[in-house]
Amino acid sequence: MHGHDDEPSPASDLDDALAAAHADGVPQSQGSAREGRGHIDTVMVVVVLPAETVQAMLPAGLQLGPQPLVPAGRHPLLISLAHDHFDAWFGDMDYREAMFAIPWVELADERAPHRGPFVYMPRLYLDAAMPQVLGERVYGYEKLAATIEADAGSFTATDEQGDLLVRARFEPDGEPRSPDGWPNFAWVRKLFEQPTVSQARRRLDRDAREAAAADQRLLGSCVRYLLGGVDWDGREVAPTIQPMQVELQLGNGLTLPGGLPQHAIASPSLAAHVMGAFRMRAQQVVSLPGSVAEVRYDAPLGRPLKVAVLGGGPAACSAAFWLARQRGAYEVSIFTQGWRMGGKCAASRNPDACDRIEEHGLHAFPGFYRNAFRTVREVYRILERPLSSPEGPLAAAFRSQPHVGVFDRHRDAWRYFPTPLDPNPREPGVVPQRGGEVPLRLGDALQRMFARAGNDAATLAEREAADEGRIERSLGALGHGWQQALGGVLEWFAQASGNAIEAFVETPPAASPLKRTLLATLRHIRDALAWYWRDRQDDPDAWFTWGGLDTVLTLAIGVLEESTLDFDELDEHDFVTWMRHWGLAPEHAAVSSLMLVYETLFAHLDDRAPYRMGELACGVALRWFLLVSFGYEGAPAYDFGWSCAETLITPYYQALRQLGAEVHFFHRVERLGFAGSGDDKQLSRVHLRVQATVAEGREYQPLRLDYDPPAWPMTPDWSQLREGAELRERGIDLECAYDGWPGVGERVLVQGDDFDVCVLAIPLGALPPVIDELIDPRSPHFDPDWHAFVDGTALTQTLSTQLWFRRDAAQLFDQRDAATGRSRVRGLATGFAQPQASFGELSHLIAHERWPAPAPVLLTYHTGALEGAVRLPSVGDATRGFPAAERLRARGIVEAWLRENHRGLFDGELTDFEALLDALAVPPEQECSGIERLWAQHFNIACQPSDLYVLSRPRQTRLRRAPHDSGARFLLLAGDWTKTDMNCGCVEGATQSGMLAARALSGHPIYIWRVGF
Repeated sequence: MHGHDDEPSPASDLDDALAAAHADGVPQSQGSAREGRGHIDTVMVVVVLPAETVQAMLPAGLQLGPQPLVPAGRHPLLISLAHDHFDAWFGDMDYREAMFAIPWVELADERAPHRGPFVYMPRLYLDAAMPQVLGERVYGYEKLAATIEADAGSFTATDEQGDLLVRARFEPDGEPRSPDGWPNFAWVRKLFEQPTVSQARRRLDRDAREAAAADQRLLGSCVRYLLGGVDWDGREVAPTIQPMQVELQLGNGLTLPGGLPQHAIASPSLAAHVMGAFRMRAQQVVSLPGSVAEVRYDAPLGRPLKVAVLGGGPAACSAAFWLARQRGAYEVSIFTQGWRMGGKCAASRNPDACDRIEEHGLHAFPGFYRNAFRTVREVYRILERPLSSPEGPLAAAFRSQPHVGVFDRHRDAWRYFPTPLDPNPREPGVVPQRGGEVPLRLGDALQRMFARAGNDAATLAEREAADEGRIERSLGALGHGWQQALGGVLEWFAQASGNAIEAFVETPPAASPLKRTLLATLRHIRDALAWYWRDRQDDPDAWFTWGGLDTVLTLAIGVLEESTLDFDELDEHDFVTWMRHWGLAPEHAAVSSLMLVYETLFAHLDDRAPYRMGELACGVALRWFLLVSFGYEGAPAYDFGWSCAETLITPYYQALRQLGAEVHFFHRVERLGFAGSGDDKQLSRVHLRVQATVAEGREYQPLRLDYDPPAWPMTPDWSQLREGAELRERGIDLECAYDGWPGVGERVLVQGDDFDVCVLAIPLGALPPVIDELIDPRSPHFDPDWHAFVDGTALTQTLSTQLWFRRDAAQLFDQRDAATGRSRVRGLATGFAQPQASFGELSHLIAHERWPAPAPVLLTYHTGALEGAVRLPSVGDATRGFPAAERLRARGIVEAWLRENHRGLFDGELTDFEALLDALAVPPEQECSGIERLWAQHFNIACQPSDLYVLSRPRQTRLRRAPHDSGARFLLLAGDWTKTDMNCGCVEGATQSGMLAARALSGHPIYIWRVGF
């Protein structure tokens, strides 16, 4: 829009004002003294549309993010019909505006440190030239001229040709109140209390939204409505909110992409609906634009939302922590059964066995657990508890474990192989800073993988020098330069940028001669090496090296052939089947480098003994293999300084209490109740069974404070409970679903009164009765997607054993290779005989127990899984003895396993089973001999629904639901069973799920590490 020749145009006025601002050194950042300040009187209407319709309104580089108010596949569009007045540093402005805004928008780049959520405004229509040009030239807003007519009950906007843009009629449905006076406003305000993202390029190019994602330049700013506190002059603000009933008509003059409804839209008022229409009168502040990576929205505190978190495992703790950390914004209450937290990370002290640590199973953090470590860092910071020590950045709580390896059978004998994973200088769990080290990406993992291949090739070259050139002869098609051919590949990957590698991966071979040449070279090298190694199988180290190299080369070929950066697309296939398809040697189908992934994720067949490997979703396995082998930071793995529960769950509990969260022990969730349908289906009630009550109404104190860090007891502190004497006398286990204890009453949480939103963080095995209304076809709230997920996702029982020894590792293990002299010290390993294939040597924990002298000197953990797709019996009188029978079965399984395989694991000085039993340490009061010494150790079998492990089988991961996608308003999800970047059972997946649930509700944490492949 231009002015007359003898009058300055709004654009030239703006240019003069900006020039003056720069001359005066105006800071171009949020909070500047020259920010725009004024008032707004607006009627806001929320329209829920198909997600694809709303996505089409976004420019490249942006996408719809998770949100807590409408089901997946739908997204809200906020329409503001406003009268604005600003007293700005460049002059006053008074105008009317129709604004279309999309909340919960995020950057498409998963690696961005600040992805959102943001508000993006695809169109703004104004009746004044100066704010239109200002919005375009400074912010890159999509502002267009309009004619607007408005009065107390109507608003009409038409474009310059007279075509209708929007028409609304509205009438009050209640009196104006403060923001806290209307309960539903606590929800709808979330739609606009987000930073704004806009296109810098549009300041010069009106067609900027058509630019490719790589060409977009995005700006961040804040439009803040002062809904509490004081204004810029220190005066208390007095905003008002008034529910309005609105009839809205969108016209054909709108230049937004198609799909908008052309019929009249009747919007209920805020008094009647959580996303109802309302009138808002408030002061407002608009910041100058700045970096989208640094913009933050500091919302004024209103009524805090009440959040009920159901569950007590790592996912529940993560979600609760990241919400409670936002002090004053959320009132967090955790409801968990029994007397302790931790879920599958739970542990306790056995007072009848020298206060020894007894855990659910073997736990360790691989070095790629970025979200888990990041959360631990924050928890320890809240507690002002040191995490670093002179030994390392995490050494006050974690031990970097240099001794990781695998077991494999060579020539029908078990053998331990250390894996070639060296530590690196990176620190896990550090949030990337602007301009600092970028997060791991697929290109980085592939670079490191090819570097490993280069190291193995160097080993082969050493053998070649003493083997009369046999490898070179087998590689005749490549001439005598096979090392140079492979070296060229390695050099390209080493020097290429991450973007270049990922673009190369995505390019189909048919479109890339270079890729075809590379694939042919890799195949030729692999085939020739296979020929070379065919008659060199007697050397176990050479055999192991070739198996790993065949795995790496085949994996590289498969990734390059598939030409995808989204490994979820590969989850329809089994990992080994996929590897065989791309040429893995048949004899390597069960090689340890692959089986370590299967065993870590408990991928077993449905058969009972003999327990065997089953199927594992290819994308899940491929991602895990690359991360655990090439994506770690610092050490390949870390074990815990104390038990997992004392290192992880105790600090979680203490930090949550310090942040004001309440933890309600002895509450078993029985079922959820729902109301409404379609877009308005919502959680209405949570039904809980109160298992016990604390005497005199006090808060239950769960921890044993005679340990540092405090420990979790093996049973409740009966003295704190009104029913304690009866429970102890009857031997009731309050963590057992089969115990038959009816509890002491029901407690019903009502949405809107007792909670605003609920985070469902109960393990999948225990979910069916809780969400019966969603999975029962006879229910009016039946959700076929929930039914398919619960019915179609396999679970398995895990089995774990802890063995204490009075003989040390040097006596029990052969820790040095006699032929090479290399160390074979065992720290963490997997791949051993079924059904307890994983091993951990955690003798450092003995010092934290209370054994009399002479104390044990060695502690080993053994973990694995039984049959897959297990279904535990229904709870009832007939199955009350099921847990005891399962624990007895577990002892028999462990005895048979140890009798048959002990020499493959304990390959040191003790040669017979009886000698091994005699080497076991038992508490003095349990002194015994023979097999009784084994029974005095600790066993755990997953015999409770909540203990079952969720498998990641082909074609099943696509059934998972994202943390924001419960299908019901006021309900979020958290657990390693949800859709995450991991899609498998692990603490990293559980932690990320909790973070994603918290972020869907609150926008925090701002940064969550995403794998990106």
